[in-house]
Amino acid sequence: MKHRTATLLLAFLIALFTAADFYYLVNYNLPSFLFIPALFVKVFSILILLLACGSSIQRLLGLEGEYGLMLIRTKKGLDILDELARANPQLWRTFADFGTVLGFGLCSIFIFKQLPKKTFIFSMVGLLIFSQLILPAAAPLILELISLPASSQGIGLSTAAASGASDSTLALLSAALFYMVFLSMLVGGLALAGIAGLALKTFTILFAVTAFLSALVGGVHNTGILATEGPGAAPVLPGINLPFFEGILALAVLLVVHESAHGILARVEKIPLKSAGIVLFGIIPIGAFIDPDEKKLQKAEQEKQNRVLVAGSTANLVTAVIFLVFLLFFQSLMLAAYPTDKMGTTYVEVVGTLNGSSAQGFITPGMKILAWRGSRVSKVSDFVSAANGTKACDLVQVVTDSGTFMLRAGTDGKVGVSVLEHTYGFSDYVGELSARGKHWPGFVFNFLALAFILNILVGIVNLLPIPAFDGNRIVSGMVGEKKIFGAKAMDLIAAFIVLAFLANLLPWLWT
Repeated sequence: MKHRTATLLLAFLIALFTAADFYYLVNYNLPSFLFIPALFVKVFSILILLLACGSSIQRLLGLEGEYGLMLIRTKKGLDILDELARANPQLWRTFADFGTVLGFGLCSIFIFKQLPKKTFIFSMVGLLIFSQLILPAAAPLILELISLPASSQGIGLSTAAASGASDSTLALLSAALFYMVFLSMLVGGLALAGIAGLALKTFTILFAVTAFLSALVGGVHNTGILATEGPGAAPVLPGINLPFFEGILALAVLLVVHESAHGILARVEKIPLKSAGIVLFGIIPIGAFIDPDEKKLQKAEQEKQNRVLVAGSTANLVTAVIFLVFLLFFQSLMLAAYPTDKMGTTYVEVVGTLNGSSAQGFITPGMKILAWRGSRVSKVSDFVSAANGTKACDLVQVVTDSGTFMLRAGTDGKVGVSVLEHTYGFSDYVGELSARGKHWPGFVFNFLALAFILNILVGIVNLLPIPAFDGNRIVSGMVGEKKIFGAKAMDLIAAFIVLAFLANLLPWLWT
């Protein structure tokens, strides 16, 4: 007994020491090491800390796990899942069918042999509403709350813009890309639309890298084309690129609803549950799980398996909608209590300057550009119009919120400023309230917004047909039963998606 108490105390002290070091590493700006950026040094240091903590506690307490991961199992809560499953089995099956159509669009008819016609039509309408109303609300919040290095023109068309494409060409390209992704969503649901969006971002990144390498071969070291492309993927790490406490709470919500939905549908389809639990990496919860009887799950009819597998993503997507409603309600309450006339106004913010340019050392990231060569600037289009009129070696007057600068344009007619258009939103609003001493609105906003966007991201990504994701088992089952694709084709698709994710991480090397 004394030995067990001493072991628990030692494990607690290790966790406490790790928490203190984690807080220090998150809030301390570590220097870069040789050619490794400071952010990489910080992330690597935190990963090593959590690895050491998890491995130590796992061995001390004899928990399942390895490489810093710890699995904590329990049978508590399984009775609640049983009760929920028995309450209305048909409702839960319809719930899963709805998620299948959201996830796979018209292709869902290949996943279910007898998908009810009314459910299919209702779900396709839901998919259209989700794509036109819910996803557009998520995009700006992702940029605001998940810390990613910004590109100079935003995501998607930045490389084309940097290559000198005209405004009309960019407009046509933008429309073509929109309809391509929209069509992908109708045909293959959120899963295929996610793959299409990932592929498009991968193309622009690889195009930028190719253009940079071609210039380098020609003896020109121009990093400007690289600066136009920011990363399209990032690990989600509370305390690093997410607010810590709000991020932990939001992750807890998405994990609980995801795994609970798996468990409920498993019980609806009479598949036993062995245990439930959470996964820790050091002191950070990174996952949750419901452990069904895998042998009985694999022996079940394919439709029953699909319902169990798709339930997690369905729960995440529905939860995202619920939290969006909460968020909008909270925003309306706050704006009524503390009115502002700034909401929706736009401004152009500097996100970087090119090495060796005349702007370097004078214009710094975070400055707001108010005027350019006498022309008022409040949108990126204003900035582009004013900057396009600059000729080689012109003297350019740049008015910012930090002062006025006279800069000499280079031989290309540029001064080397990268900008991003920013719209004054609710995060700016709660930031101002925080500066006035009201911190709780920012906490509530961060939690609600993160719960909204993380449920969407996890719900969609989990549907992708790559190993370890539910989407892979769903599509593999469809392939095996319908013989639509070959196994090799599935492997190629999975490999493409994995490589696309890796390509979307490339801009971290230069941003």
